[in-house]
Formats: sequence, structure tokens, C-alpha cells
Amino acid sequence: NTRPHAYVSAHRIGPGPGPGGSFLLTLHSPAELGVEVHPEACAVQGVKQHVLQKLILPVDRAFGSSRSINFDCGNDSNRTKIATGKVTTMSVLKRSLSLFTGNALSQKVLEYNVKVSHYLMGVGCGTKVHTSGEMALVRLVDETHNRPCRVFDVGANVGQFAGLITGNCRTAELEIHSFEPSRQAFEQLALRFGDDDRVTLNNFALGSDFGQATLYSDTPASGLSSLTRRDLAHVGRSMHLSQTVKVRTLDSYCEEHGIDRIDLLKIDVEGHERDVLAGASRMFEEQRVDAITFEFGGCNIDTGIFMRELYYFFRDRDMDIYRITPRGYLRHLERYRESLEQFVTTNYLARKRAAA
Repeated sequence: NTRPHAYVSAHRIGPGPGPGGSFLLTLHSPAELGVEVHPEACAVQGVKQHVLQKLILPVDRAFGSSRSINFDCGNDSNRTKIATGKVTTMSVLKRSLSLFTGNALSQKVLEYNVKVSHYLMGVGCGTKVHTSGEMALVRLVDETHNRPCRVFDVGANVGQFAGLITGNCRTAELEIHSFEPSRQAFEQLALRFGDDDRVTLNNFALGSDFGQATLYSDTPASGLSSLTRRDLAHVGRSMHLSQTVKVRTLDSYCEEHGIDRIDLLKIDVEGHERDVLAGASRMFEEQRVDAITFEFGGCNIDTGIFMRELYYFFRDRDMDIYRITPRGYLRHLERYRESLEQFVTTNYLARKRAAA
């Protein structure tokens, strides 16, 4: 008829049963029609080859108000949808590449690529302070000009983070409050910083309330020590050691010591972030904590704490959340996504949102 038409070209891109297979469909608008149309493409599964020899669709249906077109595949009962507004180059690329990855070697290569990519993004690189990108926090501390900088090191272990800050910060007045409940780890912490006037050492845990708790570990002074007895059989470890430790709240500690502001609150408590934050409710309500850095990883499986809970805790307190990369770049996480639930040790920073 006299109505303008769009033409569909088909290219076979994969095998299929019988005469069927995977095809790449491209919609074209003849130049002589004077209709400017960007070709759209998609992979169609199981369409008979002879049906695709020549397929003509009205232009006003293909590119009008309707976002999709259904057409009959000959005698085949299958009906195929061409989503003209949604098909992207990436979707075609992913479908095409999937043809070559259905084997063990390709899957191993892909898994290795994911592991390396995640590491470079900061996912799973948070175990060692000197290679985790936490030097970015040194720059953060140095930004507190013309006043003392106060850092809380909750879950200090043997002083790895405190050593990073004291060894690299240029701030003239630095004040660190370290909290470590393990007796063995605290002994090593005291040997390292006992004579450092900048560091105040506390041999107890911070939690949601006053009391006592059981601290479990696989070895004395272990960095994996937790108030939850983790199941680490899959990595050949057993949390068979235990000791009773004291627990206090961050709010009560600040009140007792006349602390009205924390510049940087570092939390490394092996999955018990919720408890520390609950015990600091007053400080957060009064907006007296400027920035928080925390770890998220495998320990959160054992304690049942998800990144979603932490993300919204900080977002609801007008804080922006960043993932710390190995080079110290702070990747802004503008919204929560389920892909953030990566249970490998990753460092994050939550920081007061800048005034508009």
C-alpha cells in the first residue's frame, strides 16, 4: 500500500534446533522516505529462518507511540517482541558474547576478571590498612585545620589504624581514642602506644548498652575476634577461643570525658556495627559525628547485618556514603543497590553532606 514501511534485516548469529536459531534483527527506514530513524537491534530466539527473509512493518507502528510490535513467526506459535525503545548496544553485546562463554575455560576467565575488577573498585581489598586505600582517611583528618582533630578507633586490635593515622597525619593536634576488648590484643596495643600522649587506650568494647559479652577468636589477638561466634569452617578456621569482656556505650564515654565532637569514627567490630551506632544515638542525633569509616564483609553474614541497613542509617542522617578504592579514590554511592551486598572485606566512608 501507500503507507511508509520500515524494513527488517536478519542475520543469523547462533545455532538452534532444526531451521531455527538466534538472529540479529535490525529495523531500517529507507532514506528516500525522509524519516529519520535510528536502527534498533535485538537477538530473537527460535524464529524460523524462512520467516525472516523479508519482513515489512509500518513505520508508524514501529516508531510511533507504541513501544513494541508483535508479529507472527509464520506457522510457529512463538511471537516475538521487538522493544524498540529499550534495546541497547550493550544488550546486543551481552547476548552475542554469551554464545562464546558456555564453557569451563570462559567461566574461569570471567571469574578472574570479576575478582580483579572488584579489587580495583575497592570490593574485597579492605583487609590491610596500607593497601586498602585508607590513606584517604589521613587526608580527611588533615582537613581539620585550626583545631584539634579527634579520632575514635573502635576495634583497634593491635593498633594498625592508629599507626596509619599517627604516622602520616600532619595535623598538629591529634587526639585518638582506641577501644580494644581483647586482653591479648590490648597488651600489644599498649606496648605500641602506651607512651604516646596523643592516644588514649581503653580495654573494653563499645556496644548498644552497658554490660559484659563473650569475645570469640581463632587465635590470641586475632583481627577476626568478634562478639559473635562465627562459622569459618569453609576457610579452615575455628573460633574456639573465648573471653568475657566489658561493654560500654559511645555516648556514655563521650559524656564522661567531655567530648562534644568526633571528627572521624572508625568502626571495625566484625559485624557489630549496629550495636556501636545504637550506643551513639545521642551523638548522631545532635550531629556531633562528622565522618564514619567502617568495614563490611563476611562477618556480616554471621551477624545478619546487611549493607542496606547501614546505607539507610547514614543516608537518613544527611550523610553521603562512599566506597574506598585501593588508590584512595572515594566512589560516591548515590543510591542503594542490592549489588552492594558484597560479603568480602570492603571499606566505606560516610560523611556529612555538604551544604547546597
